[in-house]
Amino acid sequence: MILRILLLTLAGFCFPAQPQAAAKPNVLFLAVDDLNDWIGALGGHPQAKTPNLDRLIAKSVNFSNAHCAAPVCSASRHALMSGLRPSTTGWYSNTSKKRADYERALNGVTPLPTHFKRNGYKTLAAGKIFHKGTSDVAGYDYWTEARPKYKWPKKLAARGHGYQGKSGGHFHPFPPDGGAIYQKYQKGVDGQSLCWGALEKADMPPEGMPDEQIAAWAVERLKQKHEQPFFLAVGFVRPHVPYTAPKEFFDLYPLKDVVVPKVPGNEMDDIPLHGKAMAKGTIEGGDHWNVLGIGPEYWKEMTRAYLACVSFVDAQAGKVLDALEAGPYADNTIIVFWSDHGQHLGEKRHWRKQALWEEATRVPLSIHVPGAANAGQDCDRAVSLLDIYPTLIELCGLPSMKGLEGVSLRPQPADPSASRGAPVVTTWHYNNHAIRGPRWRYIRYRDGSEELYNHSADPQEHVNQAANPKFASIKERFKKYLPTQNALPASMKDGGLDSHGRKVEALKENGIPDWLGGEGKPAAETKQPAAALSPEERLTAMREGVDEWLDPDRSTPAGTLYETFRSKAIDGESSYLIYLPISYAKRPQKRYPVVYWLHGARSSQRTGFYFVERLNRAIESDAAGEMIVVLANGRHAGWYFDRSDGSLPAESILIKDLIPHIDRKYRTIANRSGRALEGWSMGGFGALRLGFKFPEMFSAVSSLAGSTWILEEGKTNPP
Repeated sequence: MILRILLLTLAGFCFPAQPQAAAKPNVLFLAVDDLNDWIGALGGHPQAKTPNLDRLIAKSVNFSNAHCAAPVCSASRHALMSGLRPSTTGWYSNTSKKRADYERALNGVTPLPTHFKRNGYKTLAAGKIFHKGTSDVAGYDYWTEARPKYKWPKKLAARGHGYQGKSGGHFHPFPPDGGAIYQKYQKGVDGQSLCWGALEKADMPPEGMPDEQIAAWAVERLKQKHEQPFFLAVGFVRPHVPYTAPKEFFDLYPLKDVVVPKVPGNEMDDIPLHGKAMAKGTIEGGDHWNVLGIGPEYWKEMTRAYLACVSFVDAQAGKVLDALEAGPYADNTIIVFWSDHGQHLGEKRHWRKQALWEEATRVPLSIHVPGAANAGQDCDRAVSLLDIYPTLIELCGLPSMKGLEGVSLRPQPADPSASRGAPVVTTWHYNNHAIRGPRWRYIRYRDGSEELYNHSADPQEHVNQAANPKFASIKERFKKYLPTQNALPASMKDGGLDSHGRKVEALKENGIPDWLGGEGKPAAETKQPAAALSPEERLTAMREGVDEWLDPDRSTPAGTLYETFRSKAIDGESSYLIYLPISYAKRPQKRYPVVYWLHGARSSQRTGFYFVERLNRAIESDAAGEMIVVLANGRHAGWYFDRSDGSLPAESILIKDLIPHIDRKYRTIANRSGRALEGWSMGGFGALRLGFKFPEMFSAVSSLAGSTWILEEGKTNPP
């Protein structure tokens, strides 16, 4: 994730001749909200189209391992602007502060734009620079000029769709119908912003989307004559949720071709309770659970929508960059390009920022200095957004600021291998920290639980190595960089809980859902699989496919979804594929019958794709009614009965574990009238056997070329 920009001057570097009286360089401070590395030049997503940001990166120094101080808007931006860690200020989340509390948290440090203003700069701002816009603290002395807040047309505001059903705000507009989450619950709910919409002209203000208005304001300022050097902060809102943008940007990404992130079925098994609480998200039941429940295409739709919003904001950034290049200030303007944090799109089964994994903490960061000899340089050393403040002080010749907790990045462009001096720290809520170096990520939660990832071998952070004794010395080394000061939030001062603590307690009380790697029972009772694999074995399983109950091939033929569930029969995870009818997302009150399809011997759940394809055609031609299809995993020789030696409990896993799981998770007709079995070969044998054994569970049975079990001496036979 990271854009190439922090062009830092080398020793002895001189700026070119200036087009104005002031000797100091101008600064274009270009912020994009919630942007991960899904940018063409960064390669985070193979389909991303961002020509304008790509050309900016090409003439800048890119810090390809940059990280935020906090993975949430307000805390990250205040950390950047103050140069202080959240653990120092106590500003952990999106909560507001009064002026007196803000001054107390700064402890004598002057915020970055104020420091520029007090040292001869004209400071201008538009859009989302702080969480609420150009300021989170009323009346604070940041800007010489700031663009006023948005006023939404009454016609659009009257829709009432927004955060928790409210209207207004710079994150709007929401989709005309409120989006899929609103439609599911038929009311405004927390987290309903996890939606998308390809907007027509009538869905937007006459002046354009907020980001279009921000770009137009910035372009006008770049055309004006300035007697002082300027610090122009331009903050774009997209790709922050809701993922709405003009339809033309959705047209860049045909839905059928969109590539979604790959997530292993056992992704959450080795994640501690506090990590699971972060991943669960905001919406009732969990974000990932809702995304999958809306329909089989919704993950792909959300991926497409994020890409569309990235391309949309790229176009707005291009307008500002074109205006700078065409005007008199191009040769004397430093461009700092950054995002406040990353964004998950289903990785770690998470759909927000607000976590301590790579997708949430890693950010685009780059700086362009006109005339510098090292344009296009890439630095892969871990750096922090906290480093921007001290770096700009050096670049612009401003007085130093005492108390900053970042470091100047001046040495790195000249020598990409130069050490920053310490790894970087990201904090999410009180005393939960991630520490990132060039190769490792170490996470330590407030209860002492840990995660450790080796980016050389596991760049997607699928395997938690914290329990591996081989890496104990790595953990000890990283622990030395944990913050020694952790300001206690007001909510915890009298023994209370912060919002993260409340989520953890809720999981303990209500249980960890299976999609988060739990069994749906209280966390204290949740066990790891009895035969849990070592981290090395898990990596091998993913690459070589040695784990049959958990099919390592996570491909999803014929529009199915790959899913896993916790089975008591095997005390571990098993996989299945599921097909949801097209209307599943559109009719949230409707319940559907279920067909359980059982595959043949020496085969897998994926071989049921042809059944799903034929069913789809039949439904489209009105030859069949809509239904859910579950492609079960019967192993290569499970035969859908419980072996007497306990080695293959294929009957129990289907009857006692999979079917109850499906009825809990999906809107099924959860009785005999809404349940059928069909199987091929070995699966045909299983369908007949189970249908006759459990007539109270199934209303129909179909056996296609069903095999006959031959009793042989020494075999473990069906009871």
